[in-house]
Amino acid sequence: DLAQRMFSWVSDALRSVLVEEWSFSSELIETLLSEAKSKDLKVLRGREKSPTVKMAEELARQGLLSPQTLLRVLRSGDVSLFIAILQLMTELPENFVRLLVHDKKGLGLAVLCKSCVMSREVFGAIFALTRADGDRGAPLKHSYRKVLEYYETISNKKAADLIDHWRSHPNPTRLGDLQLEEDERE
Repeated sequence: DLAQRMFSWVSDALRSVLVEEWSFSSELIETLLSEAKSKDLKVLRGREKSPTVKMAEELARQGLLSPQTLLRVLRSGDVSLFIAILQLMTELPENFVRLLVHDKKGLGLAVLCKSCVMSREVFGAIFALTRADGDRGAPLKHSYRKVLEYYETISNKKAADLIDHWRSHPNPTRLGDLQLEEDERE
């Protein structure tokens, strides 16, 4: 976490200097920083992995990562494996995926799931299962309707754009920094 935050700070400063003082294009800078971050993350990920992460990676090697796999794993009660698979599918840091999965409103979870191209029904089941120990009854029904409406109206492009944004800044200080607006779904 600290290493990623430091990379973000340094990359922001480097981006400013290269664009302002050396006239590099913003697109080139973003590409180079993304490549550097990807390589650094691969080195960091090469360290000791949990059995859950190893299992998720094995499922990926076998070509078994899918919305249906996510749903089956969650139905079995293995939230850690669910998060590890979702992390592999979205290429976001695990702690960040965990934050989005457990967010009360579920908007971040909706974006994650939309980026994985899953049906409304599968997303609805995932949302309900991730709240199984939380709100019950009327509050769950109300939040379920609201998040399904958000899921249905957010475009695939908007979800992909948000995921790309989150990859470049994976450590927002609060959920409000995620650019999740219920009225901004185009």
